[in-house]
Amino acid sequence: MHRPSRCAPKAPRAKVDLRRSRKLARTIRAQDAHCFGNAFNALAYVPGGYYVEGFVTDAPMGHGWIETAEGAVLEVTPRYL
Repeated sequence: MHRPSRCAPKAPRAKVDLRRSRKLARTIRAQDAHCFGNAFNALAYVPGGYYVEGFVTDAPMGHGWIETAEGAVLEVTPRYL
């Protein structure tokens, strides 16, 4: 007998725009281990963008990034590029 899962369905993963992320990281002179500050500083260069805090999926730690109004993810911490 099949039981339905009690877990919420996973949301679709947003796509990271690596080209824009790398350019933005260079513009703000992003530093490793400063993801929250990097994302906050990058927000000034992304009209209509959103500052987002969440968790890295491969490690139980907090992380910060930017999402554009179009839904793309901008990762500005060099370690993750």
